[in-house]
Amino acid sequence: MEGALGSMTERQWIWINVGNIIAFLMFVLLSLSTEGQRAIVVLTETIGVLALVFAIITLIYGKAEFKWFAVCGIACLAPWVVFAIGYETGITATTNYYHLGFMLFYIVMIASIVFLKISFQKLHDEFKLIPVFLLFFHAILLIYIMVIHIWWLLPF
Repeated sequence: MEGALGSMTERQWIWINVGNIIAFLMFVLLSLSTEGQRAIVVLTETIGVLALVFAIITLIYGKAEFKWFAVCGIACLAPWVVFAIGYETGITATTNYYHLGFMLFYIVMIASIVFLKISFQKLHDEFKLIPVFLLFFHAILLIYIMVIHIWWLLPF
Protein backbone atom coordinates (compact mmCIF):
# COMPACT_ATOMS: atom_id res chain seq x y z
CA MET A 1 0.00 0.00 0.00
CA GLU A 2 1.23 3.43 -0.82
CA GLY A 3 0.60 6.87 0.60
CA ALA A 4 -1.96 7.25 3.36
CA LEU A 5 -3.19 3.70 2.86
CA GLY A 6 0.30 2.32 3.42
CA SER A 7 0.78 4.02 6.76
CA MET A 8 -2.13 2.15 8.32
CA THR A 9 -1.66 -1.20 9.98
CA GLU A 10 -3.82 -4.25 9.38
CA ARG A 11 -5.36 -3.86 12.81
CA GLN A 12 -6.41 -0.28 11.99
CA TRP A 13 -8.05 -1.41 8.74
CA ILE A 14 -9.90 -4.15 10.60
CA TRP A 15 -11.15 -1.65 13.18
CA ILE A 16 -12.25 0.74 10.41
CA ASN A 17 -14.27 -2.10 8.88
CA VAL A 18 -15.73 -3.05 12.26
CA GLY A 19 -16.73 0.55 12.90
CA ASN A 20 -18.30 0.93 9.47
CA ILE A 21 -20.32 -2.26 9.76
CA ILE A 22 -21.46 -1.43 13.30
CA ALA A 23 -22.47 2.10 12.20
CA PHE A 24 -24.39 0.63 9.26
CA LEU A 25 -26.20 -1.92 11.42
CA MET A 26 -27.05 0.71 14.05
CA PHE A 27 -28.56 2.90 11.35
CA VAL A 28 -30.50 -0.10 10.02
CA LEU A 29 -32.02 -0.54 13.47
CA LEU A 30 -32.67 3.20 13.65
CA SER A 31 -34.39 3.22 10.26
CA LEU A 32 -36.53 0.25 11.30
CA SER A 33 -37.51 1.97 14.55
CA THR A 34 -38.43 5.22 12.76
CA GLU A 35 -40.61 3.31 10.28
CA GLY A 36 -38.36 4.05 7.32
CA GLN A 37 -38.20 7.83 7.41
CA ARG A 38 -36.58 8.89 4.15
CA ALA A 39 -33.68 10.85 5.71
CA ILE A 40 -32.65 7.95 7.95
CA VAL A 41 -32.91 5.48 5.06
CA VAL A 42 -30.65 7.68 2.91
CA LEU A 43 -28.12 7.97 5.75
CA THR A 44 -28.23 4.19 6.20
CA GLU A 45 -27.66 3.61 2.49
CA THR A 46 -24.78 6.11 2.44
CA ILE A 47 -23.07 4.48 5.41
CA GLY A 48 -23.64 1.07 3.81
CA VAL A 49 -21.98 2.18 0.56
CA LEU A 50 -19.02 3.62 2.49
CA ALA A 51 -18.70 0.39 4.48
CA LEU A 52 -18.77 -1.62 1.25
CA VAL A 53 -16.11 0.60 -0.34
CA PHE A 54 -13.82 0.27 2.69
CA ALA A 55 -14.35 -3.50 2.74
CA ILE A 56 -13.44 -3.74 -0.95
CA ILE A 57 -10.32 -1.60 -0.40
CA THR A 58 -9.42 -3.84 2.53
CA LEU A 59 -9.91 -6.92 0.35
CA ILE A 60 -7.67 -5.50 -2.39
CA TYR A 61 -4.80 -4.45 -0.11
CA GLY A 62 -5.11 -7.04 2.62
CA LYS A 63 -3.22 -10.16 3.56
CA ALA A 64 -4.34 -13.49 5.06
CA GLU A 65 -6.71 -12.89 8.01
CA PHE A 66 -7.01 -9.27 6.97
CA LYS A 67 -8.67 -10.35 3.71
CA TRP A 68 -11.08 -12.72 5.45
CA PHE A 69 -12.34 -9.91 7.59
CA ALA A 70 -13.04 -7.90 4.43
CA VAL A 71 -14.86 -10.92 2.98
CA CYS A 72 -16.91 -11.03 6.18
CA GLY A 73 -17.84 -7.36 5.76
CA ILE A 74 -18.77 -7.78 2.10
CA ALA A 75 -20.80 -10.90 2.93
CA CYS A 76 -22.66 -8.89 5.54
CA LEU A 77 -23.46 -6.05 3.17
CA ALA A 78 -24.33 -8.02 0.00
CA PRO A 79 -27.91 -9.04 1.00
CA TRP A 80 -28.56 -5.53 2.26
CA VAL A 81 -27.45 -4.16 -1.12
CA VAL A 82 -29.94 -6.43 -2.91
CA PHE A 83 -32.65 -5.36 -0.46
CA ALA A 84 -31.79 -1.66 -0.94
CA ILE A 85 -31.90 -1.99 -4.73
CA GLY A 86 -35.32 -3.61 -4.49
CA TYR A 87 -36.51 -0.93 -2.07
CA GLU A 88 -35.24 1.94 -4.22
CA THR A 89 -36.64 0.53 -7.46
CA GLY A 90 -40.04 0.19 -5.85
CA ILE A 91 -40.60 -3.54 -6.14
CA THR A 92 -44.10 -4.33 -4.82
CA ALA A 93 -46.62 -7.14 -5.09
CA THR A 94 -48.10 -5.50 -8.17
CA THR A 95 -44.72 -5.24 -9.94
CA ASN A 96 -44.14 -7.70 -12.77
CA TYR A 97 -41.47 -10.31 -12.04
CA TYR A 98 -41.06 -9.36 -8.38
CA HIS A 99 -40.26 -13.02 -7.71
CA LEU A 100 -36.95 -12.58 -9.57
CA GLY A 101 -35.91 -10.06 -6.93
CA PHE A 102 -36.72 -12.58 -4.21
CA MET A 103 -34.76 -15.30 -6.00
CA LEU A 104 -31.73 -13.02 -6.36
CA PHE A 105 -32.02 -12.06 -2.69
CA TYR A 106 -32.19 -15.71 -1.54
CA ILE A 107 -29.19 -16.68 -3.68
CA VAL A 108 -27.12 -13.78 -2.34
CA MET A 109 -28.24 -14.56 1.22
CA ILE A 110 -27.15 -18.22 0.94
CA ALA A 111 -23.79 -17.23 -0.58
CA SER A 112 -23.36 -14.64 2.15
CA ILE A 113 -24.01 -17.18 4.90
CA VAL A 114 -21.47 -19.56 3.33
CA PHE A 115 -18.83 -16.80 3.20
CA LEU A 116 -19.58 -15.82 6.81
CA LYS A 117 -19.08 -19.45 7.86
CA ILE A 118 -15.76 -19.62 6.00
CA SER A 119 -14.61 -16.32 7.48
CA PHE A 120 -15.55 -17.57 10.96
CA GLN A 121 -13.18 -20.50 10.44
CA LYS A 122 -10.36 -18.28 9.13
CA LEU A 123 -10.54 -15.42 11.68
CA HIS A 124 -8.84 -15.52 15.07
CA ASP A 125 -8.87 -13.71 18.40
CA GLU A 126 -11.69 -11.32 19.25
CA PHE A 127 -12.66 -10.99 15.60
CA LYS A 128 -13.86 -14.58 15.41
CA LEU A 129 -17.26 -13.68 16.86
CA ILE A 130 -18.02 -10.91 14.37
CA PRO A 131 -19.35 -13.28 11.65
CA VAL A 132 -21.64 -14.85 14.26
CA PHE A 133 -22.86 -11.40 15.28
CA LEU A 134 -23.51 -10.52 11.63
CA LEU A 135 -25.60 -13.65 11.19
CA PHE A 136 -28.05 -12.19 13.69
CA PHE A 137 -28.66 -9.23 11.37
CA HIS A 138 -28.93 -11.62 8.43
CA ALA A 139 -31.67 -13.42 10.33
CA ILE A 140 -33.59 -10.17 10.88
CA LEU A 141 -33.43 -9.35 7.18
CA LEU A 142 -34.25 -12.92 6.11
CA ILE A 143 -37.32 -13.12 8.33
CA TYR A 144 -38.49 -9.71 7.11
CA ILE A 145 -38.11 -10.70 3.45
CA MET A 146 -39.76 -14.09 4.00
CA VAL A 147 -42.78 -12.45 5.66
CA ILE A 148 -43.10 -10.00 2.76
CA HIS A 149 -42.73 -12.81 0.23
CA ILE A 150 -45.39 -14.95 1.91
CA TRP A 151 -47.71 -11.95 2.35
CA TRP A 152 -47.48 -11.07 -1.35
CA LEU A 153 -48.28 -14.67 -2.31
CA LEU A 154 -51.54 -14.73 -0.33
CA PRO A 155 -54.59 -14.70 -2.60
CA PHE A 156 -56.38 -11.66 -1.15
